[in-house]
Amino acid sequence: MKIKFVPYILIASFAFLFLLNLFYPRKIDEPFVPLILSITTFLFSIFVSFSISDRHKRLEELRENDSIERSQLTLLHYHAQVFGKDFQQKMDNAIDNYLMAILDHKIWDFHKTENYVKEIHAVIISVKPTNDIQKTTYGALLARFSDLLTARRKTIGIIPERLSKFEWFVATVLPLLILASIVLIETNSLVISIISSLLGIMIVHIMLFLFMLDNFSWKEEQRIFEPYQKTFEDIEKLRYYPEILMREKRVKNYKGKKYRVGIFPNSYPNMSGKEIKIIDETKK
Repeated sequence: MKIKFVPYILIASFAFLFLLNLFYPRKIDEPFVPLILSITTFLFSIFVSFSISDRHKRLEELRENDSIERSQLTLLHYHAQVFGKDFQQKMDNAIDNYLMAILDHKIWDFHKTENYVKEIHAVIISVKPTNDIQKTTYGALLARFSDLLTARRKTIGIIPERLSKFEWFVATVLPLLILASIVLIETNSLVISIISSLLGIMIVHIMLFLFMLDNFSWKEEQRIFEPYQKTFEDIEKLRYYPEILMREKRVKNYKGKKYRVGIFPNSYPNMSGKEIKIIDETKK
């Protein structure tokens, strides 16, 4: 679900519900319809409150783990300075490759970036400390890498925890019952029809919000993509954006900056033939 489509979905939902409220001929003037509406609204409020809270907690746990992981990567960059420019360059390149791989893969394939983590580990164990400062720093490098792995393992465990098919069945049926009850109730008023339609699109909006929380697309640039761009800058690398993110308008903070774009000639997940192009918008 792309956020840019949400306003169109809400507008279409309002128009559809409003027309149904006005022109649907088979209104039911029976007490059981308001009763069904009350029961389903009560059940829906309980279910959606719990589900949104659970999804939001999952998202915050993911952000916390990602934050820990990125901070450890930045510390690896700083610690590497102790071992000279050549080693630091190797470390920065390994970190850079890992960060780019994270953005290149869909979030559900985060576990497939393992080889890039091994590359960072290979760089760490390749160094030979020659003095006390380097020996102490080498221990810090291993500690930072261990913390990175711990946060990474937690992230891998959190990502697949999506709402089940049964939960989505409940999340679909209850709103449909509510919307159907709203349409079937006799209103005899244009104002009430408008209010009922507005309430209907609020329900649709809530379901879209739940869906975006479940698939991590809610505020994804601020909460997911932008923190990684800051990490690129922390290790003195240019920002990096896979071309598809820009094409789908899922990111926009690259405007007015100098950045790299990953161009893939093949469809995902085939990443062979990748090219990186540098764009400088600071000179425009």
